[in-house]
Amino acid sequence: MVDGLLSQIIKKMISVDLKKIVPILLTFFAINSCGNIQEEQNMQSGKVEKGLLDTGGLNIEYTVIDDKFEDLYCTEQVNLPQFPGGFDSLGKYIRANIKYPETALKDSIQGKVKIEFIVNKNGTVENAKVVEHVREDIDTISLNTVANMPNWEPASMGDKKVSTKFIIPIVYRLK
Repeated sequence: MVDGLLSQIIKKMISVDLKKIVPILLTFFAINSCGNIQEEQNMQSGKVEKGLLDTGGLNIEYTVIDDKFEDLYCTEQVNLPQFPGGFDSLGKYIRANIKYPETALKDSIQGKVKIEFIVNKNGTVENAKVVEHVREDIDTISLNTVANMPNWEPASMGDKKVSTKFIIPIVYRLK
């Protein structure tokens, strides 16, 4: 008798909870499936152009982005932006313009700073920021070197110019 009563109570609790939960679950699945449909449409119309360039002694990450700084689904061949003289010249530019701070040398500080920046549709470097820190003096020299780069030849997709986000590592190593 007690088992039968307990079973009825549990069934009522479950049925009441399900009546409350089902509309919430349906709303969740509707919202989630809309997001998946949009993502699926983007993937069908193109792919995100991103990768790693191992050139000029640097391992540079890149992603082609849109005007909202979000990944761009590329529907045509993308020609990556070019530093004046090519990526080997970029490595030479970095080495020529980075001066190890005296205070960092004195304190025996080493490490890798990563600077994120955008080469916009006009080839201008913008939005440079430190994304992996070592120490303020080292970070500042690295950031200024990247922010003051000469203009690049911008990336293109077909006949349209597109922006590209880069993350460049700058390594400080004592000899």
